[in-house]
Amino acid sequence: LVVFGLSALLISWLSDRRKRAEAALRQARDELEARVHERTAEFTRTNERLQEEIAERTRAQEEREQLLAREQAAHAEAVAAQHRFRDLVNSIEGIVWEADAQTFQFLFVSQQAERILGYPVERWVSGLAFWREHIHPDDRAWAVELCVTATAEKRDHDFEYRMLAADGRSVWLRNLVTVVVEQDHVTRLRGVMVDITAHRRAEAALRERAN
Repeated sequence: LVVFGLSALLISWLSDRRKRAEAALRQARDELEARVHERTAEFTRTNERLQEEIAERTRAQEEREQLLAREQAAHAEAVAAQHRFRDLVNSIEGIVWEADAQTFQFLFVSQQAERILGYPVERWVSGLAFWREHIHPDDRAWAVELCVTATAEKRDHDFEYRMLAADGRSVWLRNLVTVVVEQDHVTRLRGVMVDITAHRRAEAALRERAN
């Protein structure tokens, strides 16, 4: 009986230990599964954030490339437009020019200037008093005064006078001047000088025949 009783106690103790071990194992397994699930969810969220960041960077890169392409296209169009404008200006039978309204120094002169008067364009834009110095002495005073007065009055003007060419010839020019006013201040003068020497000679010949 004693042996039987001890055996029963042993079996009960072993059964209890086994149950506690199984419970501990289940708890450990449940905790492990919970941690695995939590880490998996965290990895999933991290991966989603990374994918979103990659997608955002890809979109930003595509936008930068598109912007760069548009800027390059706009620059190419601007250069082409500038070339077209230059070709158009240089094809006009007259000297297209722009000057500072205060000093009358030329800021731009078309290539026709060299053909009509013989001076390189660089001479026109480098000299502060190029225009005054190359007006015919008989026309210099009144021509300069007319231009100064009209500019001060912010009035466009049109007048005819002679300039001295590089080879010493007197060339009659008709100068059509536009006064550029910005915020009530005269800033630029723009115009076209047209060679009317042949017209003037024809008029003189007609007067001589009439006389």
